[in-house]
Amino acid sequence: MKRTRTRRFPRVLWRMARRDLRRHLRRSALIATIVALPVAGLTAGILLLQAASPTGAQRAAKVLGTASLRADATSPQAHLDAADLPVGSRTLAFSTDAGLLRVGPGDIRRISLTDLPLGDALTAGMLRLHAGRAPSGPGEVAVSTAVLRELGKRVGDTMQLVQPSGTDRTVRITGSVIKPDDLDAFLAVTTQGALGANASRSWLVGLPANAATAGDQRALSTALSGASGLNVTTREQAEAPGDQTSVRTRTGVLNPVPIIAGLALMIAALVAAAAFAAGVRREVRELGLLAAAGGSPAQLRRAVLARGATLGASGGLAGLALGVLAAAAVHPWLGGIVGHLPRPIALPLLPLLGVVAAAVLAGTAAAWFPARFAARVPPVEALDAHVPSGPPPRHVSRLGILAVALGCVLTGVGVKPMDKLGVSLAGMALLLGGFVACSAAVVAAVEPLARHLPLAGRVATRQAARNRSRAGPAVAAIAVALAVPVFVSSVMLTSSGDDRALWLPALGTDQLRISHLGDSGDHGGGDLNGIEFRDSGSEAPSAAIRAVLAALPGAVAGSLQPAFVPDSSAGSGQTPPGKPGGGPNTGPPVIATARALYRPQADKEPSFVYVGGDDLLAALGAQSAAADLAAGKVVGIGPGTVHGGQVALHHADFLNGKSGSVLDHQAQLVPAVQVGSRPLLTIRYVISPATAQRLGFTTPGTQGTLIRTSHAITPAGLATAQAALAPYPELSAEAGPGTPPQSASTSLLVLMFVASVAVALAVVAAMVGLAQAEALPERRTLFAVGASPSVLRGTASATAGLLALLGVILAVPAGLLPLAAIYIASPAAVPLAIPWAGLVAVVVLVPALAAAGGATLTRTSLRLQGLRSA
Repeated sequence: MKRTRTRRFPRVLWRMARRDLRRHLRRSALIATIVALPVAGLTAGILLLQAASPTGAQRAAKVLGTASLRADATSPQAHLDAADLPVGSRTLAFSTDAGLLRVGPGDIRRISLTDLPLGDALTAGMLRLHAGRAPSGPGEVAVSTAVLRELGKRVGDTMQLVQPSGTDRTVRITGSVIKPDDLDAFLAVTTQGALGANASRSWLVGLPANAATAGDQRALSTALSGASGLNVTTREQAEAPGDQTSVRTRTGVLNPVPIIAGLALMIAALVAAAAFAAGVRREVRELGLLAAAGGSPAQLRRAVLARGATLGASGGLAGLALGVLAAAAVHPWLGGIVGHLPRPIALPLLPLLGVVAAAVLAGTAAAWFPARFAARVPPVEALDAHVPSGPPPRHVSRLGILAVALGCVLTGVGVKPMDKLGVSLAGMALLLGGFVACSAAVVAAVEPLARHLPLAGRVATRQAARNRSRAGPAVAAIAVALAVPVFVSSVMLTSSGDDRALWLPALGTDQLRISHLGDSGDHGGGDLNGIEFRDSGSEAPSAAIRAVLAALPGAVAGSLQPAFVPDSSAGSGQTPPGKPGGGPNTGPPVIATARALYRPQADKEPSFVYVGGDDLLAALGAQSAAADLAAGKVVGIGPGTVHGGQVALHHADFLNGKSGSVLDHQAQLVPAVQVGSRPLLTIRYVISPATAQRLGFTTPGTQGTLIRTSHAITPAGLATAQAALAPYPELSAEAGPGTPPQSASTSLLVLMFVASVAVALAVVAAMVGLAQAEALPERRTLFAVGASPSVLRGTASATAGLLALLGVILAVPAGLLPLAAIYIASPAAVPLAIPWAGLVAVVVLVPALAAAGGATLTRTSLRLQGLRSA
């Protein structure tokens, strides 16, 4: 009989847990909500990150569609011979080119051109027809949605492509296309063969089923690559991930994705534990009733653990459903955030089950705190809701401070000397646990301030200090919930600063550049279609320059004449690799008949030197270097251009990937002076005509005119300058530095920040509501001694504001200390960015919102008969 009761007892525990949840529905709902919120955030993050991460098939599709191989011509003579392919193979030739698009008078922009067939089975995944139809004639194009958005055009409108001769060709837009791997691509699709013989040629190869294995593709790739002028890519190569960002980003900050996922799990456990601990007085009293009815200590522990597991399961399942809905709501905008088409949302079974299991484990582990009391609190004390005091707050706070210090050390150790994500996560868990341990001591520490506060604040402070077993966990839950947005905001600002630090503006905010559209002729070519922004030996008409200067009063102008070192390998068609620029402000290409000036640092980034005088220095804002220029020195524009008062001139053999001027025995060291606060994308150095002649440089032509105004150029000012160039269709004006690129990680961090703020605010609201519900006996006591409704409401408001304020105060160091430890252990080029304005707003707004919510939701119509039963 006893064995039967023992076997059936777990069923009784679950039944008791369910009845307890229904009996205290509001409290149970708040605890389940607190558990569900981090679970929902983690679930949404898993689903969105999975959708944003391209698969191997997607990576391959953007390069070669559904084909097995892709062959790219590296020389004009290269050709793919069908006889070299297995029988039954299918080839599809297409071309790509760089073109120019006239947006308006004086406004010409670069656009990518391709004649890739949109409806062919081999090209599926490379481009996607979004609206309209594919072009069918020489006067038709389909353009990317970014072009339509930039130009304000629609399908059926016309636009002007610039011909190699400099004249415009009007084409009709028949459709819009999307490039799945780059939603901001600026491109146009023409009909087959419309790009001409100068376009770069490629072939897609579909192999028959009997020759489509990875081994066959590798063997065929080796055979075709042996042919002159062909670069072959197999599907296996295309599916392989490219250079992946290591666990540490460029700034030295750990990859935030796994860290934030780990923090979400930690917070789910800590917040759930705090939620149970906040109601420990009620738990202990009800356990005392169970003990008085004959329950053994083991049965009491099991009863509490069953309640925790039930609440954890309820919160986990609710959070799972909420996270799926949130991910589905965000998914339509995910492509704009990450810059490429995301995958459809799929539900990975194991990770989601793991999240729910973690929630159940968190609820069960959180219930262990009151379960310990169930075995050691005498029934008489439990019936009186007497909670054991435990260790003194000062002792716990010392342990908490020790845990915070040790957690910082472990977090830093995780990134040095090699990345150990598990160690860093363990350090962060220990650090957060230390702040949780300090929460009760922080609540107790504010009690001496009570005598300086008004009545509501005095009562709230003393009640919180006396009931720190309830107020401390509430403060801890708020702290760990708000620590995540603090952490993410700092990483987000640092990542954004990293993007800006690596970005080189094409021009200053007060500079405008006039470029001449000319035929590159026999100079080796810059753009693939023979068109570039440069003059073939003559400057822009002086009348056009005077018209622009008249439109911009106070402006000065200087001619941009690049200096080149004669090269014996002229005509090779090779161009030194430059740092690519973004958008219309990309600088002119380096002509292949010369070698550019290189920076002295150990890198491979080419710089550019121009020949000029005082007028060019004035246009660059470097008038202070006029005497140095006349003395024969090189003037470096911006930091990092001059090293030790010298610059090094390198030749072609420095382009082989080696670094350091000592590896180039032909390098010349020239005296130099550095001016300016930051370098431009292409204009790095200025030398005088006499120095250029002495060094053997040549100046085959100009690359436009640089104009500098006395103030920042506004869009209206640029439009005025472009209107002044309307009589000169071969000229184009561009101004300003452009927009710093935003990496995909920065975009994802923005999404994570928004989600973490929403979750944190919801946790704050739920935790304040739970604390208010548990404080009902104190409010009834105040009501019994004659407190007015305004006093009750003011006390509740002050209590909620106090808990939120203390939580915010702990959240700021809890979110910033892990990053500080990482940066101390692994210094970065970009300093850690602290969101001071955001922190001030959080410190002010969160307690204010909590206080307002506490006042609004507090019931003041209380009954005396509930005084003891509560």
